[in-house]
Amino acid sequence: MRQLWLDTETGGLSAKENSLLTIGLFIPDQNRSLELKIKHESYHVSPVALKVNNIDLEDHDRDAIPVREATLMIKDFLKNEKYIPCGHNVDFDLRFIQEQLPYVTENFHYGKICTKIIAQFLMDQKKIPKELG
Repeated sequence: MRQLWLDTETGGLSAKENSLLTIGLFIPDQNRSLELKIKHESYHVSPVALKVNNIDLEDHDRDAIPVREATLMIKDFLKNEKYIPCGHNVDFDLRFIQEQLPYVTENFHYGKICTKIIAQFLMDQKKIPKELG
């Protein structure tokens, strides 16, 4: 099964309350990637989140595309294949995708690879320093 590496930037920590702002996807065995800025009619963001991800909402909105169009572009990118979602703290990203781009998750396998969990295990085993986690 193919891996799909993904990352999101969000307007906060709650997938139900905060806006999904960007999504990045990478399919390593095909060396293909897609990065999209998501447009919302109104943005639900916290100032702290915008500071952390360094997003200026005015700039973002200028280049962003509506959720429906983003969903279609992602579905086209994934080509009706199934992928194992992968990423750092991937559960966080998956919650936002499930909540705000639900049709995209039809292409996701139930399993996942989370580098945060792997890093934590390696730190617990003293195989890597805690600073790397």
